[in-house]
Amino acid sequence: MVISVILDINDSANVISTGDNLLAVVRAIVDSELLADPAEYRHGHVIYFDFVGLFMVILPVRLGMLINVITVIFVMLRLAAKLLKSGSGEC
Repeated sequence: MVISVILDINDSANVISTGDNLLAVVRAIVDSELLADPAEYRHGHVIYFDFVGLFMVILPVRLGMLINVITVIFVMLRLAAKLLKSGSGEC
């Protein structure tokens, strides 16, 4: 199975700019002192995500799972409270 991606490229300057940005990122990663001894920075499995384009958040997997479980419990409690409230005749 072949997956093809079709890009509508209208502006070649935009493509060149994107390539220049990607090249700069790759060079910064390769030149990083973190790659000199990666074992020093090993913390097990981690979760990476971008927060609204402002900064990167790096969490251990256990903390990420805890945040997800707490969020699900909170949402379920709020939903149950709303359902009980609407079932009692109040809006």
